[in-house]
Amino acid sequence: MNQEITAHSRKAFESAVKMIGGLKNNDGLFPQSSFLRIDQLLVNGQGNYIFDPMKQNGLGTVYDRKLDRNDGFLVIGMLLAFNVTNTGKPGAGVLATSIPDVFKAMETYGTAGSVKDISAVYNGKLTLKTGTSVTYDGFPTQVFKRETVNLPAAGTAPAVIAAVDFSESMYFTPEYLLLAGTKDQSFELTFPSFAGAVYQDATEDTKNQIYLSLYLQGFLVKNGAVLYDMGGKANEFLFP
Repeated sequence: MNQEITAHSRKAFESAVKMIGGLKNNDGLFPQSSFLRIDQLLVNGQGNYIFDPMKQNGLGTVYDRKLDRNDGFLVIGMLLAFNVTNTGKPGAGVLATSIPDVFKAMETYGTAGSVKDISAVYNGKLTLKTGTSVTYDGFPTQVFKRETVNLPAAGTAPAVIAAVDFSESMYFTPEYLLLAGTKDQSFELTFPSFAGAVYQDATEDTKNQIYLSLYLQGFLVKNGAVLYDMGGKANEFLFP
């Protein structure tokens, strides 16, 4: 991570320490740098996906890292990327934020054109819901897209994928997004789609599958969702 972003993270961390220090029964509670990650399989023709960051609400993928009940998480950065998973090699997937990198990871160019519709993902928006209320609305996914060189000719051997620098692809929010394991919270992704849109290649789905990965960077506060303010009321810090 570059030093400019590190300085930004440090200021956010100091702010979190100060706010948590003002809450009742905060002994032993401290924010630590961490991340959450939620994956959803891309489905042909589908332009709506729910990313649930709570571990107790369902099964996850090989990569998922979700929030335990009673824990709090302060999101300071977000990344929406493609995750190309080789079905025979769980855990060896590659995160990509450009369309050419997706095809490199799939290790096929002869059929690459048949999944070109995946670019629609970066014409969408993210919304955070807490219960039935919208707490963060209409964040543009276009900010996560990276441009790289064009694909080589069909049949050409796959090129090496450059390492992703999350500090360049991730969006660091000026405000906190607050998550609590005791709350009903989820991110909704919507982007333009149509019935014939192809996001998975039928000739590849027995070997490679394309997932969407929502990667959240921030500070984990163990048992932070059950803190109380100095008046004994459930705090508004981790309960937005």
